[in-house]
Amino acid sequence: MGNMKEQENRRRFLLTTAGLLAAGCQYNSGRGPLVRGVLASPEANQIDPPADPSERVTAKGAMFQYGPLVMRETWTRFDLEKNDKDKDLKYMSGQVVKDVKMSKIKLPTKNLPNRISVHHDAMEWKGRHDFSSARERLRKIHKYHMQNNWDGIGYHFAIDGRGHVWQCRPLKYQGAHVGGENTRNLGILVMGNFEVQHPTLNQLKSLEKALQIFHEAYKIPGSRIKGHKEYASAATLCPGKNLFPKFVAMRNRIA
Repeated sequence: MGNMKEQENRRRFLLTTAGLLAAGCQYNSGRGPLVRGVLASPEANQIDPPADPSERVTAKGAMFQYGPLVMRETWTRFDLEKNDKDKDLKYMSGQVVKDVKMSKIKLPTKNLPNRISVHHDAMEWKGRHDFSSARERLRKIHKYHMQNNWDGIGYHFAIDGRGHVWQCRPLKYQGAHVGGENTRNLGILVMGNFEVQHPTLNQLKSLEKALQIFHEAYKIPGSRIKGHKEYASAATLCPGKNLFPKFVAMRNRIA
């Protein structure tokens, strides 16, 4: 009985994320700016943040450490399909991941992610870790990627300082976050420059939970869960010296 419930929960999660759903850390070249500053202390008080403002749009079927997935519509209009460069958009595995309903239809597993990459955006976080700051940060990254002739933000998900998970590029579209290695590669951004500062405790807890969820839902082995700099083609420090060892420890625990 327990196994049936577990399978049903997994199925619901797959249906939700597949239907709804990079960079030299933010930048595909791996040469994103490293903002210089004093090494910050880990923000251990960043635990159990209050609820976000009511303007956020969330996905009920995708629950993470600190609440449901914050949808793309919260920070930008859903414009990828209407983009003039639509002909250049690539699907996760060459075809649309269909929003199949709860029925006898089998999940389109060949279209789902089969690896995960973790990044930082190489921009030092200054000020409060709040809703509006995270929203503006995603808009800034999105604008930068568009100016570089990308089809919008290249990551699939982002984790803000309070641990909330935001939808970036819908998962049915191939990401743009690891040069030459984007096919079926799920990209997760942790907001901050972790060469000069530390991730918050919330970010660490949220990242580990997200990795566990995707690892179990898509059956992705630990050998295919990587930090950006672990790819042979990547000349980058991403996801930063203050996050990478913690990420490796997470990977060892869950995979």
